[in-house]
Amino acid sequence: MLDFYCPAAKLVIEVDGAVHEQQDEQDQARTEHLQQYGYRVLRFINEQVLNDLETVMGQISQMTQDIPAAQRTRRKPPDIAEAAAPLTP
Repeated sequence: MLDFYCPAAKLVIEVDGAVHEQQDEQDQARTEHLQQYGYRVLRFINEQVLNDLETVMGQISQMTQDIPAAQRTRRKPPDIAEAAAPLTP
């Protein structure tokens, strides 16, 4: 499951808690899987969001600057379900 998703930007935002400290390889594999479908992935740790939200929002804003106004919709691309599906070992 994705934490946040912006279809117009094909942007996935993941906010990682302590459990992610033990699953770096899984997170990297998931990021690469999403990137194969053309998604851009931003990862933040909980502390960044809680303690430095301005920087987090700035990074998200930079990733969305290239979205033409005509594409700013709430449509879900047809391939997101497949791209977000759990990886099988």
